[in-house]
Amino acid sequence: DRKMVTTAQQMLQDSRTKIELLRMQIVKVSQARDGVDGALGQPEEMVGALELRLAELLHHMKIESAVAEGAKNVVKQLSGRKVQDRRVLAEVRDSWILHVLLVA
Repeated sequence: DRKMVTTAQQMLQDSRTKIELLRMQIVKVSQARDGVDGALGQPEEMVGALELRLAELLHHMKIESAVAEGAKNVVKQLSGRKVQDRRVLAEVRDSWILHVLLVA
């Protein structure tokens, strides 16, 4: 089904967009952390909070990278197949929907 290929391609594009947003947030937090590290009199809690946020963003980036890789593999496999197993494709779609709900 072309619909499944289109859905997988959209999943891949969504993950790439999220990854780019995460990269921008990581740069922003890193710059804020560097500014706090260099400033005198900044509380330790501020540095700790920025480190925690940075770790959280990196974790989300890892998850989105795995999702993007999976979506890319689905697109690759579906594009090369003429007869598709609808049950497997439905499971892929359902797991993506579950992932989106859990991450959001």
